[in-house]
Amino acid sequence: MPNHKETFLTIRPLLDKIDNIWYQECALYSDTLKVAGRVDCIGEYDGVLSVIDFKTSSRVKKKEDITSYFLQTTFYALALEEMIGSPVDQLVIIMSVDDHVPLVFVEKTENYINELVKVIKQYGDVK
Repeated sequence: MPNHKETFLTIRPLLDKIDNIWYQECALYSDTLKVAGRVDCIGEYDGVLSVIDFKTSSRVKKKEDITSYFLQTTFYALALEEMIGSPVDQLVIIMSVDDHVPLVFVEKTENYINELVKVIKQYGDVK
């Protein structure tokens, strides 16, 4: 599809910053958190082992608009550490935005752990 090709071409230069890929589209789970999911990519971004998530958007977003993305990637980092013992300290969101240059957001995993646990607990309480 032409729009998929355009999306890829806009983020292609950012893909050159990804190296040493450990996992791509890999299922992860956490017995501790009782959650599972499928990570887009775990590899080095600018030389730092990272959970890398690819997003698309019809509008420009700010970091405060994407907390849920960081919670999602934090889960992947924690699940990987639980499964194989390797911590991932960096989260990277690469976002293709309609009619705009792509956005990249980089955060530390530790900044979102407490909020992730709180959200999972709240979800569990609702069930």
